[in-house]
Amino acid sequence: MALVQPEHIRNAGIADPTIRFAWDDWNVEQAEEPIDDEFLARLISISRRGNIAYTNATAEWLLARFEGLADIVAPNQYLESAWACVVDIRYCGLVWEDFTSSTDWTGPVRGPIGIAMTRVQYAIGALVEGGDPELRAAWLHNICRYVMPKPDPFLTWSEVVLTRMQALYPRSVEDPVGEVVPREALNLAPFAPENTEELINRFLATLRPDQNRFLSPPQKLLDEGFIGQPYQFDIELERRTRTKR
Repeated sequence: MALVQPEHIRNAGIADPTIRFAWDDWNVEQAEEPIDDEFLARLISISRRGNIAYTNATAEWLLARFEGLADIVAPNQYLESAWACVVDIRYCGLVWEDFTSSTDWTGPVRGPIGIAMTRVQYAIGALVEGGDPELRAAWLHNICRYVMPKPDPFLTWSEVVLTRMQALYPRSVEDPVGEVVPREALNLAPFAPENTEELINRFLATLRPDQNRFLSPPQKLLDEGFIGQPYQFDIELERRTRTKR
């Protein structure tokens, strides 16, 4: 099942067939740089999982901006698997789509989409390797702002959710990965973290690994020693296994 566009994005009115920005596939730094030091510091103060969630949610804004201008089935499927990775990194079967080396992902529409998916990919890679994904989150934030026909709705959303995440998902030395972050935590609507287990299970129930090549099949996960039932979430079990890693 494809991700349902969040209400705050639907209401923003950002889909626009007019391209008002310069784009150079060989010089994406013009869209990504410079990174604001204060903004980066805020990302660093948020858990690694929180940074992945912010990166995913920002990519959703970017895809919505180009709605109707490109076939985005693969990016949407990849984002769905990226949200699953926030729950358990093994859900993303590490079947990487190369969104940058092919001419399929170039130009002022597909180019930003391809770069956005690459930033999501490498943010997840940082989590796999025990690294810090905030740089990718910051780059994608800048790209998203750069391509928007009107950036204010995106920037307002960003301020609200970053403030929330700093309060709910702070990074700690003892647990830098942090708690699982539901997609709903990145909405503008009120969010209750005590509903995390229910929200995650509702999301996992929508996933169809047989229809999304970026998701690992349940049997493959079990064969590789997955603890518990694939695509079912037990928050206490996740906490116990996370602290043992």
